[in-house]
Order: sequence, then structure tokens, then C-alpha cells
Amino acid sequence: MWASNNNHTEVVKALIHMNADIEIQNKDGDTALIKASSNGNLEVIEALVAATDITVDIQKQKNIYKTALLCACQNGKLDAVKVLLEKNTDLDVQEKNVSIALNTTLLKAIQDGHVEAVMALLATNIDLNAQNEEDDTPLL
Repeated sequence: MWASNNNHTEVVKALIHMNADIEIQNKDGDTALIKASSNGNLEVIEALVAATDITVDIQKQKNIYKTALLCACQNGKLDAVKVLLEKNTDLDVQEKNVSIALNTTLLKAIQDGHVEAVMALLATNIDLNAQNEEDDTPLL
């Protein structure tokens, strides 16, 4: 996971080639793909996604229910968002954290002010009326 987090693409590829478990989670529930997506490490994301014919488990969520797509949106990593959207990730997954309201991927991108990520999401079939636990919507 360290190699994914620090954009060491060749090391990631070598570890994948040697059959390292790309779906293992650390104590925070992060996977290599979540780390790479959070940082926008596009080459690493592509290597991880290409490593399996069933899409690395893009839907795998952290303990606070964040997916790779939500992390990429939250951090404004547009290229990562686009790659993950191409893999048909679950657009309407919600994050959950004890200290904040439940948010959808679109709400999180809007909340964090990442307009390009918002626009990429809007180009999909994302639910425009999905509400968080406080009944907020992307428009409201």
C-alpha cells in the first residue's frame, strides 16, 4: 500500500506481478486503490484496475464507507474520477462518519468545491436528488 500511496508505479506493477494482494486493507480500511485515488495517482490506479478482470473491487469501502471514487471526488482528482467512472463504480455510495452527515459522492464533490469532479459526475446517470441524512440534495 505504501507504493500506491506514494506513486511508485513500477514498484506497484512489480508487486502486482508477484501476486501481492491488491485488495488488502490497512487498519483504517484503506486499500491500495483508495490510497491511489485519494492522491490522484493515475498510473497506479490504472495498474491496479488492470490487474484484475473484475475491477480491483472499486466498490470496496473504508470503515467510514468511502470508496475510491468518493475519495477521488473529495480530493478533486479529476483524472482519477474519470478512470473510476469508466469502470462503472457505484455513483450513489454514501459516506458515513460519526461527526458528519451522510453524504453521497456528488454531495461530497460539491461540498468540497471540486467543480470539475462535479461536472464529471453530472455527465453520468448519478441520482441528482439523492439526499444525505439531513435531507440535503445537490441543489438544496
